[in-house]
Amino acid sequence: MAYRVSMLLCAAWTVGAEDKTMAQQQLMRTSNPALNEKVFQGDHVSFDQAMTLDGTVNKTAVLLACTTATAAWAWHLFSQTHSMASVGPLLVFGAIGGFIVAMVTIFKREWAPS
Repeated sequence: MAYRVSMLLCAAWTVGAEDKTMAQQQLMRTSNPALNEKVFQGDHVSFDQAMTLDGTVNKTAVLLACTTATAAWAWHLFSQTHSMASVGPLLVFGAIGGFIVAMVTIFKREWAPS
């Protein structure tokens, strides 16, 4: 993969503008359904509200607090028993739950928070 990227970049620097554009498109091509062309078109994209620094900081702080609280709780459970059996089910539940939420967010755009 790294070899392919370096070859595309070298080709982009040594050829004309049209070929540079083609090389950049090849470099940025993805089969990820969350990043295809239709993602940035349509009704689910909102341009009426600007993203503010205060909103970004607030959301980051809330998510960081949630992450820290759940990690501290799991660490506390593990430190009491010193057994992976006490936190293993939580780990599996969180991994499966996170995967399901990610898939729903990618494929059901109307359910995704904005």
